Amino acid sequence: MRIAVVRKKYLYLLAAAIFMATIVSVLRYSGFLKLRTVTISDEAFSCDLDLMNQALGQNIFSVPVDATMDKLMGNKEVVRVDVAYALPDGIEIDINKIYPEALVLANDGRTLYQLAGSGRLLPYDGTVSDFNVPLITGVGNCRPYDLAGNGRIGLIMEQMARLKDDCMDFYLATSNIDLSGGHRISIFIDGLSFEIETYAGTLYDSMIRLKLFLMNFSPDLQGIKKLNMRNEELIITTGR
Repeated sequence: MRIAVVRKKYLYLLAAAIFMATIVSVLRYSGFLKLRTVTISDEAFSCDLDLMNQALGQNIFSVPVDATMDKLMGNKEVVRVDVAYALPDGIEIDINKIYPEALVLANDGRTLYQLAGSGRLLPYDGTVSDFNVPLITGVGNCRPYDLAGNGRIGLIMEQMARLKDDCMDFYLATSNIDLSGGHRISIFIDGLSFEIETYAGTLYDSMIRLKLFLMNFSPDLQGIKKLNMRNEELIITTGR
């Protein structure tokens, strides 16, 4: 009796496996799952979909998805590619690019680069508004897709990320960060006629101190050319 029960159980499993195999075969080789549409989140990379476009009309599971993903990942500004099957006849591709946190002006005074949070330089494609991110100058030699050569870039990116989280108004108002002053940096803020001088590693603290200084004391800064905030306890004015 026990043997009969076991055999019956295995017969059910075998029948289920055959049924599933039949369903898969029907779906795979019938016209029900033929690829008709391929969508991509960033049209700038649509030229890399040639393999998929050639597979239109084929079964959706025989499309060269891996080869297409490898081709898309070959673009240096792409960090991730996600592919989803939009059954019964579509494939959706989502491109995740490196998001620039700043713009960098090269030494020639003409060439712009996008700066990722990792410190990597990307060619400027005009998609990032310089009103939304700061312009960094005085960086030194710049080459696309390389890490910015100036060692203070990493510090500045960390400091600006904190400022973005805690003090968005001052983050958005920061128009220019200049690194040409040796070990110190100069910050220019929209609406203020003077520069703020500080260090890369204390940029966040200096900006918070400046905001509190302006809010609490409403100082008369007309005619001031520079605020020296390199001292953690003093704010020194120059140029009146």
